Amino acid sequence: MKIPPSINRTTEGQYCLHCYSTKVERAFKDGKTYYFCGDCQNTNERSLVIDNSINWWVDNENNYWHESVGVVILNNKNELLAIMRTIYPFAYSLPAGHLEKGEEPLTAAQREVKEEVGINIPKESFKLIQEFQLPGDSCRRGGDHHLWHLYSAKTNHSANAVKLNDEASGFRWFNLDEITSSDDITYPLRYIVENLRNKFI
Repeated sequence: MKIPPSINRTTEGQYCLHCYSTKVERAFKDGKTYYFCGDCQNTNERSLVIDNSINWWVDNENNYWHESVGVVILNNKNELLAIMRTIYPFAYSLPAGHLEKGEEPLTAAQREVKEEVGINIPKESFKLIQEFQLPGDSCRRGGDHHLWHLYSAKTNHSANAVKLNDEASGFRWFNLDEITSSDDITYPLRYIVENLRNKFI
């Protein structure tokens, strides 16, 4: 999205995507997180968040960018671990998240795996696949453009080792030959499997 001039970019805050009011509260429906505006009464899947604890910027065309990490976790069958998100986008996704200020991407990747799927993977097991820009990648904080640091990691953990946090309602090990036929995966996951698969198998 493009941040409107009315939003103070130096002050942290959360805004409605319809009217840009700050009277935004979380709302829950069918196990998913939405954002309700007390002024315009709209409920949105996303809100605009200015959070200076993460890396973000606005480009020359006023596009709102975030910096992210993601991890392709593969088991010994070369199946990919994906989680069903309870926050936007509501689809299967890699373990991923925003890069915090001053945080190294590898540290963030290891942190996100631990937080989202409960697996401890040592740093030496992570392999950097590629760093790339992905316009059109929309997140719950209002960003539609992301700079990705993508890693892969192998695991011998069983499915019983996966412990999800409240950002996911389930998980699945996907066969890489079948995953892109699913309508229920996020845009970044589809992009990664279709364009970068040869770099992590």
